[in-house]
This record gives sequence, structure tokens and C-alpha cells, in this order.
Amino acid sequence: MMAIPSSSKPDTSATSWFRMLAGGPAPRYVRLRPRQDLQSVIETASEQTLSEQASSLVSKITIEVLTLRPALSYSLPPAHP
Repeated sequence: MMAIPSSSKPDTSATSWFRMLAGGPAPRYVRLRPRQDLQSVIETASEQTLSEQASSLVSKITIEVLTLRPALSYSLPPAHP
């Protein structure tokens, strides 16, 4: 996975799906949608993004905000001003 530099705007229509390999007997998936700031996360939190058929299979949805902290990351290229 590649970090989005803070100077560039993320593609808000992009979605990445990952299947969790550990975490219980049922398959679990993580969906990543890049957003520029917290306000964008709040504004789009209630958007219906799955089809009705797929939504009926979902038992729980959780929203988490992750922020890249370069000082706590390994092997990141140096930031360009």
C-alpha cells in the first residue's frame, strides 16, 4: 500500500478492498477509501456505497480514521516540499 502525500488530493472515488486472513471463522473485509480531511469523512459516512444485495450480507460496519505518521513508519521515501 502506498501513502498519499499530504500535498496531493486523493481520488475520493477510489476504493480498495482487503480480505482479513485472521479474525474468526467468517470472512472479514476491510475497505479503504482515501479522504483529504476529517470533514470529508464525516460528510461521506452515510453514503450508501454497497448494492442492496451486498448490504444484506453485512453484519457490522465500523468507520475508523487512520492518519499516516511518517516518523513511526519504515522505509518511506523522503517528503518533497
